[in-house]
Amino acid sequence: MTARLSLSFAPDARIWRAIALAVTLAGALAIAATYYTFSNTYEEPTHIAAGVEWLSGRYDYDAQRPPLGRIAAGIGPYLHGERGASAGSPAEDGARILGRGAHYRTTLALARLGELPFFILLCAIVWCWGRRLSDERGAAIAVLLAATNPSLIAYGGLATTDIALAATLAAALFAFVVWLDAPHWAAAISLGAAAALGVTADFIALPMLCLGLPAIYAVRRRANGAALWSGAPRWRSGLTVTLTVATAAITGWALYGFSIGSVVDGSVVQVPAPGWFRGLLSYLTDTTARPAFLLGERSSTGWWYYYPVALLVKTPLPLLLVTTLGAAAAARDFVRRKAAEPAAVLAAATAVLIVGAIAGEDAGVRLVLPVLAMLPLLGAIAAIELWQASGRSAPTRRLVRATVAATFAAALIVPLRAHPDYLAYFNPIAGDRPELILVDSNLDWGQDLYRLGVVMKRMRIDSIAVAYYGSASLEAAGVRDARLLAAAERPRGWIAASQTMLAGVGGEGAYEWLNELQPVGRVGSSLVLFYLPPRPRRYR
Repeated sequence: MTARLSLSFAPDARIWRAIALAVTLAGALAIAATYYTFSNTYEEPTHIAAGVEWLSGRYDYDAQRPPLGRIAAGIGPYLHGERGASAGSPAEDGARILGRGAHYRTTLALARLGELPFFILLCAIVWCWGRRLSDERGAAIAVLLAATNPSLIAYGGLATTDIALAATLAAALFAFVVWLDAPHWAAAISLGAAAALGVTADFIALPMLCLGLPAIYAVRRRANGAALWSGAPRWRSGLTVTLTVATAAITGWALYGFSIGSVVDGSVVQVPAPGWFRGLLSYLTDTTARPAFLLGERSSTGWWYYYPVALLVKTPLPLLLVTTLGAAAAARDFVRRKAAEPAAVLAAATAVLIVGAIAGEDAGVRLVLPVLAMLPLLGAIAAIELWQASGRSAPTRRLVRATVAATFAAALIVPLRAHPDYLAYFNPIAGDRPELILVDSNLDWGQDLYRLGVVMKRMRIDSIAVAYYGSASLEAAGVRDARLLAAAERPRGWIAASQTMLAGVGGEGAYEWLNELQPVGRVGSSLVLFYLPPRPRRYR
């Protein structure tokens, strides 16, 4: 395999561009179709409140999260007339902004719409990177594998910071690859802007870039046997680095309103964007233990293998298959020094995964979502090599090509079968009870209250207790005649319980007694319905 795969069989490039565009638009429509299906997930009210607050001229809520994705979540509600208020917490302000009833549903949908451009940006980056690795066909294949991934669709439809992190980090890594080969002013500006957007989407982007960029450079240098820009005038190298850093600084500063102040209260040292530095300091020094769940076990410290397991069961099997083959091909060519860029993709994805494991926030595959933006690139490499491999007999070649075609047909079927429960998608490796492997934002993030209201109306349930893992108000989401189930209660009648509560992660294990009961049914993917008949009356 060469650094740039040649596709002599490729038809008109315009056809493949049209395919890539069509798949991207189909993914965007699939995302939009979920806006009114799910109630707010756990973190959405906080992000919406922070975004509206930023648009209202302040940014004081929850310093551990930078503003980029939150601004996007706040645009729709802000244009709808919502404004920030000095509430006791961002969650309270988010609940006030969302309101209840029809206002709740409309405002939540508008907030989610603000994240859609990040999904489109991610597909565009995948297309550009795939085209660089091969050509138009490889780019279209990569976009198809990305835009049909239920996890990317799911987080593209939520008003959180996750899809913003995935898109901007992928953009920064790709911009770095381009910058290494062509350190002109446009590449320097692109890299600086993308890196700044990444670290203002989520602080975890900083260590991901700090490990991912050197990994890409190391792969390139070993393959090429030369240092960065060897032979170029030193002044030109210094100028492009300066331009990159300056662009990053100005872009990041702009997102903090060009503010100047002290990082520590009382300090005389003034810095640009002090909010970013304060947030980073808070993020790095946060030692709060958060319960995690994996393979039936709970832990407050997590597992180093959490994300490999999560990716194994949350990645569609067609993508998992071709990615494995593409990673093997990239490693093979890197060892033989035949190509650097496919191996650079593999190195970058590995670096992101390592950072996720070290960070120890085992709270869902969403925290390593940038990996899922890069796996399609490796999958496209494998598909192309398999399709045009020479030296095989005609029957074998036909069989291989039929297998490749069937793999991509399966990739298209995956989101159709998963719709609209993209968030709770697991591949067949997880079996029939994925809640025994992962919960939290992988399966149950409080998203099924709309459905609970529908089920109650259909089954004529006039009273229900809910062990709910989420931040939504039951009444605001339209669930009437319902109340939250207290930890010490053992009520009779109808009970709905979140899978995360049943796993003992939410509620500190207070609701695990419900696992001894026989479920009546399920509400969506996240809620389990139980019924305990009233105790028989005793007559004297």
